[in-house]
Amino acid sequence: MKIIIGISILAVTALSILYACSEDKWNERTREEFIEKCVEDGVTETSCHCILEKIESLNYSPSSLYSKDEKVKKAYEDAIASCLGL
Repeated sequence: MKIIIGISILAVTALSILYACSEDKWNERTREEFIEKCVEDGVTETSCHCILEKIESLNYSPSSLYSKDEKVKKAYEDAIASCLGL
């Protein structure tokens, strides 16, 4: 259940980033927007930074948050679970 909540939070955050950004790469602006939206969604700032760091370390672009590839989905789920202590 907690993983589903975490994934939902990340999905909403990712949607906001994609609509707000014309570039599909992590840069200062997309990072700030990710953290801001993540915190607005009720996640601690520390956890949001952790999630972002793990996502960036995977070398996926912001739009990859919507990938239907099971490997990519699993990687994001693992990052969220790790940072949220699930």
